[in-house]
Amino acid sequence: MNKDRYYKPELDILRLVAFLFVFFTHRMDLAPIDAATNYWGYHISLVGVFGVPLFFFLSAFLITELLTKEQDQFGTINIKSFYIRRILRIWPLYFSFFFGIVFITHFSKNFGFVTTNNLLAYCFFYGNWYIIFHQWLPCYPLNPLWSISVEEQFYLLLPLILYYLGKKGLKIFSVLSFIAAYFTIVYYALHPTKGFSGEWTNSFVQFQFFGAGILVSIFCKGWQPKWNGSARVGVFMAGLACWLIASIFCKINADAPHLSTIPQAIGGWLLVLVGGGVVFPFIIWCLHEKYA
Repeated sequence: MNKDRYYKPELDILRLVAFLFVFFTHRMDLAPIDAATNYWGYHISLVGVFGVPLFFFLSAFLITELLTKEQDQFGTINIKSFYIRRILRIWPLYFSFFFGIVFITHFSKNFGFVTTNNLLAYCFFYGNWYIIFHQWLPCYPLNPLWSISVEEQFYLLLPLILYYLGKKGLKIFSVLSFIAAYFTIVYYALHPTKGFSGEWTNSFVQFQFFGAGILVSIFCKGWQPKWNGSARVGVFMAGLACWLIASIFCKINADAPHLSTIPQAIGGWLLVLVGGGVVFPFIIWCLHEKYA
């Protein structure tokens, strides 16, 4: 085994947790939960959408770890190699699924339909922006792929920032991500809608989680709190409580109209961020001792 290879099995567990959060939300599309008869079951399932920001947090943390490790070891980073690795890791599965669904829509109306504009948006990874301006796609299975567009936009920027501006540039980028996110959040709060809102798929809003992941990677290297089992469970439950408050009281939801006031909107998104920041280290630190 290559001792210089950066691999933490607990990060794979975290990916699974983020996936399960999202899965339990999307299952409600096929098996809805009645909020009137099962209030807590409904809302606990609803906060599963915050698994997406958690995944963004994780991605930024991991990629920053890998790139800064490479820079510390060799004095620079190989941007070309980074892009090739990302392409080989993501594009084969992504485009296989995407074009598979497009192919199926030609033979069955059960999956909706794909237009030329939809096709271009998802091929060139601006699908999330297309949704913002045109609402959800008429082909339901493709809608979740908006998050891949956001990921690819981040992957395009991060190595360039580190290569040309160093770790200081990453810190500046993270701060600017937070500023852009909350300016955008305030904009949506000032322009409430009873219909579709593009806030959830907006790159500026979601980039705050990339910024947080970068900062955790840079400032928390090697730090690990010595918590007992009860404390860890308590911290994990606190993270979920943050998400529930953000969803129920601050109205931060993926598909529902966003009618939050400015304090609700800012507070709600901060709770999503804090909740992810609590769930993330809980799982990492909890499992670290097992694999250490």
